Amino acid sequence: MAIYYNLGFAAPSHGSCRWPYDVDVSFDDVECPVGFAEGVGQGVGAITVSAADALSDTWRAHFVQTGTLWLLPYLQALAHGVPLPKEEILAKFQLIHGRSPELSRFWP
Repeated sequence: MAIYYNLGFAAPSHGSCRWPYDVDVSFDDVECPVGFAEGVGQGVGAITVSAADALSDTWRAHFVQTGTLWLLPYLQALAHGVPLPKEEILAKFQLIHGRSPELSRFWP
């Protein structure tokens, strides 16, 4: 079973409520290594997609909202068959956030 790491999270205000966004990545050899989620409670929507699909404009807001635009070059390389450098990405996350990433709460 693949393990997904939560590399991006944000919950910007929309009026009187907050609307969370998540970006998750798996370093395992899976067809859909990128997970996106947004919403609250029963309104949560979540999906895993291929690296190529993650680069489409459909998901750009998730990268912008969660401050994970730095992941795009890695996902571009992955879409061309280059494996994700797990230790490098986790070290970059640590440098940005001062902590290790949590495991995703959406994918088993």
